[in-house]
Amino acid sequence: MNCDDRRLRRYIGRDRNPASRIKVGQYEYAVLQPLVPEQVARSVAAATTPATRLVLALAAVHAARVA
Repeated sequence: MNCDDRRLRRYIGRDRNPASRIKVGQYEYAVLQPLVPEQVARSVAAATTPATRLVLALAAVHAARVA
């Protein structure tokens, strides 16, 4: 086995999982703050098309999930 083969095998073995070298630390979660009724009403009024209503509904369902 020559030098080039060893380098190639080391390179291939190292990069099989590109996320393996990402350092994972602790994540500080922000404090959840509910929307006031005026903000909700303004968002509902701004959702005029079916697509924006769908996005608003999905965001509301996602926000209502228990973490």
